[in-house]
Amino acid sequence: LTLSALLAEPVDMAPRAVLVALHGGGMRAGYFDSRARPGLSLLALGAQLGYTVLAVDRPGYGLSAARLPRGLALEDSAP
Repeated sequence: LTLSALLAEPVDMAPRAVLVALHGGGMRAGYFDSRARPGLSLLALGAQLGYTVLAVDRPGYGLSAARLPRGLALEDSAP
């Protein structure tokens, strides 16, 4: 299963840690990257503070929706 995601990394330092942002129902990875209000972007803030931030589109949401195989039930997408 291939998923879509947004990634932000610190520019001037090695990452302190990796933060994985996983959205709830009805949202998508872009929820964590407010382009209209950059001061509200978790991706930008995390990178500024030295973190790598990965915001994933869950199966069936955002850009991962087009990659969801036909016939895949919701319970099949859970580990």
